[in-house]
Amino acid sequence: MQMKLYNFRKVCEKFPKFLNYVESIILNPLREKIMKAWITRVMHFDNITTNIVEYYHGRLKQYLQDSKGWEAMHNMLKLLFR
Repeated sequence: MQMKLYNFRKVCEKFPKFLNYVESIILNPLREKIMKAWITRVMHFDNITTNIVEYYHGRLKQYLQDSKGWEAMHNMLKLLFR
């Protein structure tokens, strides 16, 4: 997909107004829909963020809601870094 976009841009180099039109009117609005479709198609183990720290922060908050403070955090860290 990336290569096709690169090739398209290369072909349209001589027509910058056309390229700008296609990117702004067609490609950019569809980008989010394409990413959502890709995310639902690819196995990602509930990690849909691009930042692993955000993912583990969310997991920690979820874990702490079901358990008791520092003890829960200690147990979770032991599980994560065995």
